[in-house]
Amino acid sequence: MKDRHINGCFIDPGSPWQNGHNESCNGVLRDGYLNRWLFESVREARGATEAWLYEYNGWYRFLGLASTFGALLKTR
Repeated sequence: MKDRHINGCFIDPGSPWQNGHNESCNGVLRDGYLNRWLFESVREARGATEAWLYEYNGWYRFLGLASTFGALLKTR
């Protein structure tokens, strides 16, 4: 990282509120997906997780855009 002049940002141990976006993503992944399935292999889990992530990113981004668009319409 130093070669690219990038500084690391670290949160304090035991302080998840300092990185709420990551904690939210982890919670959705755990509660909405991982806790619902039993995988027989790491390969199966990786494949299913990639499919879930593709769907999650597409669908939830759409919902976020839809709510933003709706808010814009209400202001006009």
